[in-house]
Amino acid sequence: MRFSISSTREAISDAAAHILLHQGSAGIGGTAVDVELQADDLLSMLAELPAGYRTVFNLYALEGFGHQEIADMLGISEGTSKSQYSRARVILQSKLERLSAPRRHVS
Repeated sequence: MRFSISSTREAISDAAAHILLHQGSAGIGGTAVDVELQADDLLSMLAELPAGYRTVFNLYALEGFGHQEIADMLGISEGTSKSQYSRARVILQSKLERLSAPRRHVS
């Protein structure tokens, strides 16, 4: 399957919205998150997730499937789908927080 650049960026924006859902409208650390600048970083972070987490996150956040649909597709329970999505989001939030944290220069 091939995606155009614009649809990929839109999907990444949607994924970022899912990741930041509980961070508030200001984003991480009280500053807005620039999704456009972090698209490559977000793709890398998604690739680093464990396979099950990544699969559920992609199906739910990017493809728009519900947890019951994902459970049926993957042969897992709906609770497992919800759990894997939640754990993926926590991992991605943590990675985004580290990425957006001010860098300290050591002299």
